[in-house]
Amino acid sequence: MSRAPKKPEIGPPPPVSSPSPMLIKCPCNNCSGHLEFEAHQVGVTVSCPHCGLDTVLFIPQAPLVSSPSPMLIKCPCNNCSGHLEFDSRRAGVTVSCPHCGLDTVLFIPRAPPVSSASVTTDYDSRPADPESILNLPEITDESFRSIKFRASDGENYYTVNFIDYTCTCPSFVGAHSTAPPRDPGRLCKHICQSLNRPEILPLLSPICRAMVQEGFGIYTGRFDRDKNGNTIYITGVNSSGWLDVFALKRRDGKTYYRFGYNVNERRWAYGVRPQINEESLNPRRKAAYPTSTSAGRGSRFLGGTVAVVGRIILFAAQAVVGVFVAFFAGLLASGTKRRRGKRWL
Repeated sequence: MSRAPKKPEIGPPPPVSSPSPMLIKCPCNNCSGHLEFEAHQVGVTVSCPHCGLDTVLFIPQAPLVSSPSPMLIKCPCNNCSGHLEFDSRRAGVTVSCPHCGLDTVLFIPRAPPVSSASVTTDYDSRPADPESILNLPEITDESFRSIKFRASDGENYYTVNFIDYTCTCPSFVGAHSTAPPRDPGRLCKHICQSLNRPEILPLLSPICRAMVQEGFGIYTGRFDRDKNGNTIYITGVNSSGWLDVFALKRRDGKTYYRFGYNVNERRWAYGVRPQINEESLNPRRKAAYPTSTSAGRGSRFLGGTVAVVGRIILFAAQAVVGVFVAFFAGLLASGTKRRRGKRWL
């Protein structure tokens, strides 16, 4: 008799492991110490193991991703050239200028295109050539043809033109309009203040940059050289007898500086003078650059000789006059004595 096969013994099912609880970390509400707890304990008040104070367990929220900060742009007002700061996304929007109150369009400034003859990497390394390097740069951007500038009285406005370097102010019309095109003599104070902006200053030669940053405007003058052969600019003389000399400083030899000189009193302002010959400051001198050294020495020698001869002639004339005066004084004295003698007789 065959035996029935034994059924396999089935034991109890293996214990099912419960999922590990999700642990969360949050800071203490009092000391900011880190606390680790299970998710089902959210909202429970416990004692902080760090500071011992009661704190509520919570799920920290992920920090919000901040949107990128807007890029701020600065541009000048189209009327008064006052600085305006705005979000780059507002370029092209018309706003009211906080400085002058007039409507102006926000724009992203860009360097005006200039001719290749005007842009140089190192002005001082080139030979002095007033026509191509030292003069004002040639600007062709039409957006700079008409720029409104508020007058000092706060009521009138002048129009500055960078293309032709003109201004409608009376000072330009009377003193600067006769200067040649792009000559520094066309710089009235309004053109100087309008050119004194970051996108244009790098385009100016060092000597013109010094004139613009002074901001007062200059009388039409001429280029010349100092004793070391460096280029200088001598302005015209104003009604008080003062002129300006834009020359290199003695200390660094790289920065141009404005030196004042009075042609009537023959003195320098504050006793500070550049390294130049005062003979070159004669307003009637027409030469744009000094002549050779030998010619200069010859002219100085001739001038000294004429001065010595003049002094000799003056001394001789004074001596002759003195002799005549003494002679006539003697005659008068002798005549008086004779008249007195006749009275006593």
